[in-house]
Amino acid sequence: MAGLLRPAQSRPAARPGLSRRARTLIAVATVVLGIPLLLGCWIGGLLLASRLGIPMSAAQMLAWILSVFVAAVLWPISIRRLRKDFPYPEGPGSAPLAPTRLDAACRVLVRIVGGVAIVLLCGPLATVGTLGGWWQKLSIGGREDGLLLQLAALLLSLLLAAPVLIASRRATRRLPPGDPRRLTWQERESWYYAAAVAWVLSLGVGMMASLMALLKL
Repeated sequence: MAGLLRPAQSRPAARPGLSRRARTLIAVATVVLGIPLLLGCWIGGLLLASRLGIPMSAAQMLAWILSVFVAAVLWPISIRRLRKDFPYPEGPGSAPLAPTRLDAACRVLVRIVGGVAIVLLCGPLATVGTLGGWWQKLSIGGREDGLLLQLAALLLSLLLAAPVLIASRRATRRLPPGDPRRLTWQERESWYYAAAVAWVLSLGVGMMASLMALLKL
């Protein structure tokens, strides 16, 4: 409990972000290096599966590779990016509070469990195909489908973040005004809500990537 309620630490000012040129170079390098790496993993995975006698279609191998990429790369990056969009306890322009050891361990665990869940949900084409069939039955068509997806994503994000949000509200109600532990709880609340939103978005990307592999190959 002491690790959870450790007073907020002093923080440096927020560091300036990357320039537009640097972001462009990073994006170009990611595409130039990522596509050959993806193709290499895909072909190498198929050859390895054939050598080991594991029946694996090209679409299924691609779905596994894409789901691992989403879980290992997109999901952590999305957490970091979305966290910057949520308000910090001391207002805009401030840097995030340094997490306690317990918070840091919990965040690592959340990243691991969330990544494994993305792979298990997006990797098997049977699961993706079943979900795609359900969606076709529920689909209304046109703009309504987009609104329905947004509503589902919002509800799932709130559901995932609800335990921490509820615990944070209860903890801050018991703390006197001006208590530095309020900042710790506010930072914890913002990080977990950003993680919940990032996980839902990453899950959607992984599902769409696997569905494209299923339909196109």
